[in-house]
Amino acid sequence: MLNGDRHVRIYQFTHVSEVGRNTVPDTGANWKPVFKGQDMYFITMSETIWSNSSYTAQDRQVADQMGQRWSDFVKTGQVANWDTTSQQNYNYCNLNTQATQQAQVMSSKPGYVKQENGINPKMGLSVSLRLSPLSYDIHQ
Repeated sequence: MLNGDRHVRIYQFTHVSEVGRNTVPDTGANWKPVFKGQDMYFITMSETIWSNSSYTAQDRQVADQMGQRWSDFVKTGQVANWDTTSQQNYNYCNLNTQATQQAQVMSSKPGYVKQENGINPKMGLSVSLRLSPLSYDIHQ
């Protein structure tokens, strides 16, 4: 974004699932957070992970949607219903069974986001991936 890249898209993965849960420490029966990197299992659909997980129709739906979004981005540099982000407007897509675009207005204070919907993506539920047709950076 600082270099004027107009193709940066940010997402927050919030779909709670059992897919890949056997690869992380058990958090108990009452707390099943989205864990760091779980989104990658939905993008890559690793046969090893999926065949050893109890997945649902919703898990498959999220994986299909994510695969379509990544394919569209690779083919065209565009993704339907997922606007680019900028220094002035922090747009991101909340990926789950009902993927939605979220927007937040940047504060005048460096490093702060003015929360309009109660979610702070910098303190989010999972990893965000900044997508650009030429490169990507993983950050929290």
